[in-house]
Amino acid sequence: MDKQEKEFLSKLMKNGFDISDLAIVTFGKSSTVKSIKIGILETDNKSTYFGRMAFASDVDLTLDSNDDLKINFGSSGSFTPETKNSYWRTIHAASILKNWEKFKELFKEYV
Repeated sequence: MDKQEKEFLSKLMKNGFDISDLAIVTFGKSSTVKSIKIGILETDNKSTYFGRMAFASDVDLTLDSNDDLKINFGSSGSFTPETKNSYWRTIHAASILKNWEKFKELFKEYV
């Protein structure tokens, strides 16, 4: 993550969003769509972190040219809290939805 992405993640935590300690954020910017992807770091279930987003842990948020913010977090199917990728994707998405207006404000500030 770059400095701006780390700052955004820190701001989410300071604003009371439920965010994993293993969270990672990436920004995407094009001429027509701005996006943020929030997930967790991929690990080997020990203490080795691979520096990339874990499969099925991401929540995608896009702001289109009409200024509409949309969330996509796919389908996790059935899982338990031990399935941390799906668990944190669901927690992150719920927290964002619960704090939608504040998230939208932060999104526009950073992306």
